[in-house]
Amino acid sequence: MSETPITLDESAVERTAVRLLRSSVERSYDPVVDIDWDAPDVPGLRYVPDKYISLYGTKIFDQLTEEEKIQLGRLEASALASWGILAESALMHPMLKLASVSDPRSATAQYALTEVADECRHSVMFGRQINTLSDRSYDPPMIARALVGATALAPLSATIFSMMLMVEEILDRLQRQTMNDETLQPRTRAIAKIHVIEEARHISYARVALNRAVEKTGRARLAVERLIVAAGASVVPLVMVQPAVYRDAGLPPLRTAWAALRNPHYHANLRFFGERLVRVMDEANMIEGQLVQYLWRRSRMLPVDFVPRSAKAAAA
Repeated sequence: MSETPITLDESAVERTAVRLLRSSVERSYDPVVDIDWDAPDVPGLRYVPDKYISLYGTKIFDQLTEEEKIQLGRLEASALASWGILAESALMHPMLKLASVSDPRSATAQYALTEVADECRHSVMFGRQINTLSDRSYDPPMIARALVGATALAPLSATIFSMMLMVEEILDRLQRQTMNDETLQPRTRAIAKIHVIEEARHISYARVALNRAVEKTGRARLAVERLIVAAGASVVPLVMVQPAVYRDAGLPPLRTAWAALRNPHYHANLRFFGERLVRVMDEANMIEGQLVQYLWRRSRMLPVDFVPRSAKAAAA
């Protein structure tokens, strides 16, 4: 599908791009030099807060020694960084496409390229983080890699910007809780701080771009896009539950993964990580329809008090 060229204008998207370009000049980092990669880990400090470990609150977790809990968190942090690299790759495709179909004089084109540069640095940062955490990377499933490849072909759409927000909002929510946590390793906190500051720009842009895309999308196509996004949301609980991590931590992989997926505390974490994302999606009219809402419930990210806008409108 060919893209409609985006030209210079005073749209909300272009104004947002102007603002974010200024912010990029003022607050950008180079993780290669801004993080001390050679500093030794501090004994006793964690890599992930215990409450965000997938097994926290289960009998399996309670039976672990202090060292085993720290090691499990360390491996889960490594697995999350591996997912982060894949996600950053997925985010670059639409931004490169946006730059290619935009007037090169526009802030939209220039910001798109700036964001790609940010994501490249983040991928290097996560790669270096993995080197400090484990002896291996945890490769996401082939289906996840195939979906990343599909983003290179997919048109710029409400689906694409929704998926971008799904990655950015969830990770941002987690890292905002870790960047100032003094029980964590200094390097972990430094990585989180850099990512939070720079991803805040990416989130701002994706929100505006999503609303613009929804406005331009016809009713029938939007219904399909809502369904695709909801299907993507429904697999989020699987991202942080990886049998290979449990095996490397000395736990039976399948039984432990099953315990994590059934863990009420893990479900509460998913609601916390996804709360802001869900509100943004609902404001953009992306959570509408019974099947769509069912899939979002399967994501475990819906807040307990959540009522979709469409349901509120019907009741009014």
